[in-house]
Amino acid sequence: MSYNSVPDADHIRSLGESYRSTWSQQESLDTIMLSYLLAKNRQDVNKPGAGTPKGFRSGVGGLIVKEDAALLTVTPGLHVNVPTQDEKDKTHASLLENWLAGAWKASQMAGQVWTRKPFDLRGFGRAWSNLYPNPRLWGTPEYEKLIEDYQKAADDPDKRKEAEKALSLYKRDRWPIRWRYVSPRSTWTTFSGDMWLSEVAELRKMT
Repeated sequence: MSYNSVPDADHIRSLGESYRSTWSQQESLDTIMLSYLLAKNRQDVNKPGAGTPKGFRSGVGGLIVKEDAALLTVTPGLHVNVPTQDEKDKTHASLLENWLAGAWKASQMAGQVWTRKPFDLRGFGRAWSNLYPNPRLWGTPEYEKLIEDYQKAADDPDKRKEAEKALSLYKRDRWPIRWRYVSPRSTWTTFSGDMWLSEVAELRKMT
């Protein structure tokens, strides 16, 4: 089973096992780095002639990483270039910018993504997220009822307008695209010879 065909359970399982050996050393380094980030790293100190060194836990590593990550934590602006000076093009570009800004916000309803990635990038050297369509949000009985009401109101302009508004509000509040944060410690990857990501394995547990 290759990366350009639909994977089955056996392929995913064998892929994860092969990545486990490849990423085992990096996983050990990640665990050490995590101890610094969570102030669990042990520091041994001793005064001259004091005998056995005493240990304490330092949060300096995590503090430095947070300070560095803060410099990268900037929400980017989304801009659409206007191809001409025509007023229609300007209006269209403005509408697209507003749409993109709304899509950016609505796609992160499951939790902020962009602002979490700099910490991982600085702490572990890599950061991950995934962006998937979620069509089931527009496939609920409630949505189907709104569609039915909209169709029934075809001969009544006022009811048609109300049904259209209700349908629009439903879609607005249930954006069918989700952008989710993914832990870099549970994401193993490989690259093809052309420097493209070919397959990614994300480790998850049933809850």
